[in-house]
Amino acid sequence: RRPPRSTQGVSSAASDVYKRQAKKEEAAKIYETIIKDVTNISEDDQRIKESAICALGDVFAEQKALQYLSQLIVSIRPQISYMPQARIAKIIRMLYDKLLTIEGGLEAGLAIGKEIAEWCIKEKRTFLKHRIQTKLASVYFELKKYNDALKTIEDVLHEVRKLEDMLLLVDIHLVETKVYIALENVAKAKASLTAVKTAATTVNLHPAVQAEIDMLSGYIAAEEKDYSTGFSYFYESFQGLTSLKDPKSKNTLLYICLLYTSDAADDTPCVDLGGRRIIKKKK
Repeated sequence: RRPPRSTQGVSSAASDVYKRQAKKEEAAKIYETIIKDVTNISEDDQRIKESAICALGDVFAEQKALQYLSQLIVSIRPQISYMPQARIAKIIRMLYDKLLTIEGGLEAGLAIGKEIAEWCIKEKRTFLKHRIQTKLASVYFELKKYNDALKTIEDVLHEVRKLEDMLLLVDIHLVETKVYIALENVAKAKASLTAVKTAATTVNLHPAVQAEIDMLSGYIAAEEKDYSTGFSYFYESFQGLTSLKDPKSKNTLLYICLLYTSDAADDTPCVDLGGRRIIKKKK
């Protein structure tokens, strides 16, 4: 049996090639060698192979090699079948997320997402299936295919509610809220957002998720002409996104400015948004 260090050495060599901005094709071939090696299955080897897969995905994503990345998502499965299900799910989701960032990746992501979901059903990988279906609903939303998004959400919600996976319920209802807002159905959007907040009471949310909840809450409050509450939510969202250096903070700031410049200006509280930060953004 070849010792783990040899695989580690190959992985390091690939990283060096990649960092020196040498031919990415050369680095990709080294990563593929590591991935195809099924002789070493120790925990260390699994971590090395996971890193190689992630790195190869990065190469394809930077090259905007949509077809190669799509093929990798499918071809990689037999080569990692011996790994724990949680690690397999992590790898597949990571590659799928990279695919969606490429130009034209959303359209390709629909077909690949459906194929992954079908594979999950066949292999009885419920955890991964629910998360891919949730991501699919988000892709439908981004492509403005709202009816397909709602149908996907309906299918996955039925199963996730039984499992009481609160973190996933937050993600699902967030997508549902955004779909109803896009459809200008404020009543259903508010109901979905209430479901988000109910599920969120029992879990710790990432600050970016909380900021998104605040922004959607502000939007719905403003739609209901509760401008003071809307402003407060937008302000909380702005603070959260700014602390994360998230570019979405500009959108939240725009909502705040719209409230000030609209007929609602008299109802919005006056707070310090951090003048220096705003002036810097304007520059």
